[in-house]
Amino acid sequence: KMTPRILKSGLMEQTRYDDFWNALLQKQVVRVELVNKTKDGRLITVEGSASPIVGKSGSVLGYLAIQRDVSERKRVEEALKKSEESYRGLFNSVTDAIYIQDREGKFLDVNQGALAMYGHPREFFIGNTPAALGAPGMNNMEKTLEAVKKTFEGIPQRFEWWGLRKDGTVFPKEVRLNHSIYFGQDVVVALAQDITEQKKA
Repeated sequence: KMTPRILKSGLMEQTRYDDFWNALLQKQVVRVELVNKTKDGRLITVEGSASPIVGKSGSVLGYLAIQRDVSERKRVEEALKKSEESYRGLFNSVTDAIYIQDREGKFLDVNQGALAMYGHPREFFIGNTPAALGAPGMNNMEKTLEAVKKTFEGIPQRFEWWGLRKDGTVFPKEVRLNHSIYFGQDVVVALAQDITEQKKA
């Protein structure tokens, strides 16, 4: 049985070259990712695989290699990575809590402000709804879900809501909802601000 192996490198150095041949001699399928130079001097990223050709005696007679240029895909992946890093940096630079919710009100993402506000790790939020963050008996969940629905219809919402921190503290916050697009998906972006001090004043 042939076991796939993955080798990654720049221009294949000697140790990788030796690994490549040893894997083929062990009758393994080898998958490689290399940076090759074209005739005009350009560097391109090549993804390929090599399968050993085994003779009737069981010895390796040669190999069949297939390669394809994946430079454009790599450029797109790098651009997306940079875009994600920029988005994440901006997202987490806001001190107020930001929640991204789908049509059912479930959280798709939250920023550091939300983690600090409630004291829960990010994993606690993802897939949950505002009900998991609300002070028992102090919020009208039907009105909250109705507000989410109206926001998806293009009507921004603003209201007060009572939250429950991980340590059991109940606190008031002001919530603003706006419709947006999150990686191609229709979402509601909720911006929440702790108004405890405002209420005391």
